[in-house]
Amino acid sequence: MILIPEQALFVLGEGGQRQSYDFAGLCADLRAAFERNGVRDSWLVDQFTLTVEERLRGQSPMTECEIDTLLASVLTASGYGDVASTFTELRGRNPLSALEAELHPWNMERLNAVLRLHLPLSPMQLDMLSSRCAETLVGLRFQDVSDTFIRELGIHLLHGGAVAEPSSKTTEQPKDEWLTLCDDKTRDMLERHVLSVYPIAPLFPRARIAFDLQAYSQGMPSEWKSELALCSELPEAAACGLSLLTAIRRTIMAGQADFRDCPSHVVIPRYQAFLENFEADATLRGRRGFDKRLRKVLTANFVGRTDFEVMVSYR
Repeated sequence: MILIPEQALFVLGEGGQRQSYDFAGLCADLRAAFERNGVRDSWLVDQFTLTVEERLRGQSPMTECEIDTLLASVLTASGYGDVASTFTELRGRNPLSALEAELHPWNMERLNAVLRLHLPLSPMQLDMLSSRCAETLVGLRFQDVSDTFIRELGIHLLHGGAVAEPSSKTTEQPKDEWLTLCDDKTRDMLERHVLSVYPIAPLFPRARIAFDLQAYSQGMPSEWKSELALCSELPEAAACGLSLLTAIRRTIMAGQADFRDCPSHVVIPRYQAFLENFEADATLRGRRGFDKRLRKVLTANFVGRTDFEVMVSYR
């Protein structure tokens, strides 16, 4: 899988300066960690790296160590502790280093800071989980705790149903259930595999769909296969994708009202292969121009057209 981020991703260097981040390297190490533990479902890598990409596009910059810790925490919380340990080792870090944190007095500000850093929570979910953690610590009469304990407590409360249903693995809705919620055009795109729905993670749910440009362009008559024809048809296809995202969000919010401030994702799979194959005779300069214009059209048709945040990612 070749990763082409929609925009440059940055992290904080040792001196506090912003520097570009090797996001492809993160994806490769995560994929290797899954494979070493006998898991070869490629969509799982997308599920977890989208969480990191979502955080990197936020307002608060992070260090590489903090990113690795965040991803290891999400893996552990989702029931992939063995993968988290392997991933940490592949990243050149000590899997037990988090246990060496010293004990410090806790307060709400610290609870919020630790949970925000280690778990991909929306603001509403963060407030709810911080309050539950505080109630638990008061009940236990704990005055000094480590960051690791706060993180693990948050994960246990998540599994206990404080913010989400107590299920560890990602669950996949039967395709037929989504078909019943769609109009005829969207159902046709699902049947042709132009649109597909990512399984919903129970702990950190996000509405995520894939929009496959290669599958979409295969439905175009060969004599009309051009950039102009493709871009002129994209608004209708994007509208179908957004209606599908809306249906997924409603399904999630039916059980989790605090999901409403979480972003949704549109993933463009096999994007590099599509660029190379759509106009095979194009020059490198022409292909780069096509890439730039196509990204602009995709963003214009998916982003800012709903009352919820939509992120477009390229894989």
